[in-house]
Amino acid sequence: MDIRFVNESQFKQQLLRWRDAGPSLLSLPRVGRVGQQYRISIVDINNDGEYALEQSFSCYQQLLAWYGAMLDEIS
Repeated sequence: MDIRFVNESQFKQQLLRWRDAGPSLLSLPRVGRVGQQYRISIVDINNDGEYALEQSFSCYQQLLAWYGAMLDEIS
């Protein structure tokens, strides 16, 4: 699967596409660890690629706080 690194605005656009399609945004993201950093990504709604946020986080708590704030913003 093709991975595209995107900024926060582009990531938000992908979340909006998923929200409008109906699935739960709580179970949507993929979280991975790269070295000492955590990264969040989502699969394209057409299942032909993956959108990974350029920003990485030093701990799981920071990542979840960022994602929670993003969900609050778009709901």
